[in-house]
Amino acid sequence: MNAAAERAILLAIAYEWTHLADIYRPWGVWIHRHAPLPPDASELATPINSAWFLDEHGLRRQDVSSYERYLYLIHANLPGYEMQLRKNNRRTYEIGLAGFAPYQVGDAAYLETLWAPLWARGRRVVYNEQSGRLERLRGLWQA
Repeated sequence: MNAAAERAILLAIAYEWTHLADIYRPWGVWIHRHAPLPPDASELATPINSAWFLDEHGLRRQDVSSYERYLYLIHANLPGYEMQLRKNNRRTYEIGLAGFAPYQVGDAAYLETLWAPLWARGRRVVYNEQSGRLERLRGLWQA
């Protein structure tokens, strides 16, 4: 995946997050990039290469270990560290998750976003170099 494709995916995630209605928008989003996936993959099952955090102050690159620590805390079932639902809207997470990875073959990438327990989707996308835009090839799953 080239830098322009990665930037287009990051911009698409930021666009999706900023265009959620205020009541549904998590206050921040952890974004993670994974190593290339097998051609038929429909989930992120390879090691994490990069991480960013997006909030009202913008997108900032983070250490992968910071993201992995967050994942450990929410999956360890420690009180106060589970995927917190927003206090003003019990259907949306306090912190959203978005992840992506190129496929090992071809120019397509896998992209997923998770805003709430029943508000998530995974899709196959491709960066169009002529238009400079990210294009959705097909949806893979939705919750």
